Amino acid sequence: MGESNNSIKEFVEFLKPRPLYLEVLMAFKKDQNITPSYISEILQRSLPTVNTPLRDMEKKGILVSEKKGRTRFYRPNNKDIFRKILSSEELIEYQRKLLPKLMHGSFFIRRNFEEQLYQLLKESYQIDREYAIKSPIGIVRPDILITKGSKRIAIEVKDMSRSMSGSVVPSFRVSEILGFITLLTKLEKLNEIILVLLLPKREMRFDSWKLIELIESMSTEKVKISVIYDNISSSDLANELFTKSLANRIKEKIG
Repeated sequence: MGESNNSIKEFVEFLKPRPLYLEVLMAFKKDQNITPSYISEILQRSLPTVNTPLRDMEKKGILVSEKKGRTRFYRPNNKDIFRKILSSEELIEYQRKLLPKLMHGSFFIRRNFEEQLYQLLKESYQIDREYAIKSPIGIVRPDILITKGSKRIAIEVKDMSRSMSGSVVPSFRVSEILGFITLLTKLEKLNEIILVLLLPKREMRFDSWKLIELIESMSTEKVKISVIYDNISSSDLANELFTKSLANRIKEKIG
């Protein structure tokens, strides 16, 4: 117990003069097994900017990582210590100072969007937010799992609007999406996957259409895969009318 408390104190002292490191660490509050590209996207920072804190916090023992293929996944080394670090009185004030900045960034906008979408779908369907499967990369769970009669439908939202150059989807994001869809098809008694693909608010080029066709072609005899796409601007995820419209499109797709 004493050794654990000493570790927490040491980690807190390490993080206090490093607000960027704390900002990166806060990204693990919901998702416990994530990639540098994911953190880069939600914090709207470059990959080199987030990679340095991740590597340093791994060396310090706050995080651990595992490489699968070409992708490295990070997670807290000890969940209990991780929670105590972020709830430390000495870091609470630092987190409060970060909140105004983050509240106007994509991290909280995306979280609020997900919660609104969940509440809108909850009005019509039985929803399981805790269902997950174990995979070679850790725990995998869809954003929303809907039960309608005997059907189980996974809803997965991928926001590509900030991670694309022109309309070309970067290859690492394509691999990430296809790999995740493949894992979802392994979910027990799953009948359908609806992927919501959010793209930049400009004309789609062949690359984007090709990705959509590729995803839908991954349907199997047991699991149907369909795509709902929309072209969005940076402010759309914070627009309640957009979220309601998207929820209605998902309901139409479910039937």
